[in-house]
Amino acid sequence: MHNRLIKYIQRVMRTTARPTLGYNNIEKGNISRLVGFQFNENCHLHDYFHLDPIVNLNDKELYVHFPEFYPTEHLLLPKNCRHILIQIEVFGFLFRRRSYFRHGIHEIEIDIPREGITVEEQTVVFDAPSEPYDTLLVALTILYLDGNGPRSFLYNNKNLHPAAIIGGFNYK
Repeated sequence: MHNRLIKYIQRVMRTTARPTLGYNNIEKGNISRLVGFQFNENCHLHDYFHLDPIVNLNDKELYVHFPEFYPTEHLLLPKNCRHILIQIEVFGFLFRRRSYFRHGIHEIEIDIPREGITVEEQTVVFDAPSEPYDTLLVALTILYLDGNGPRSFLYNNKNLHPAAIIGGFNYK
């Protein structure tokens, strides 16, 4: 994953106004080129989640909007999966300090019902950071469970762990 991510970051840095070897930096590049990066190349998010959440940022809030969907039709589920968690995480990066911070996390819990039941349209809202981040990235991960409770079994493994960057913003 590391080498693939470095390739994506190089593509971002090459979009600076005057690319000069050794002087390019990520905060001046087009960070949206990171959108779509798959953390697990064996498990592409779009193969398991047949929706495209809409991610927007304004001065006060960051929105992640999900349209209404049918879990049994819009999700590829492992056998015996009865519950999923969709995790949305927002990270802020300060490149000069070589640091990042988790700005927020939100989980959408979905019981996998019989066919025909929908998950209502919803929008997850995060407050815009007050910190002077260079970049904000929004990641989405799906966790598969056999039930909802303290003794649930997590089905995710090396080959089944869809996770991707779904939003990216130069924030300053």
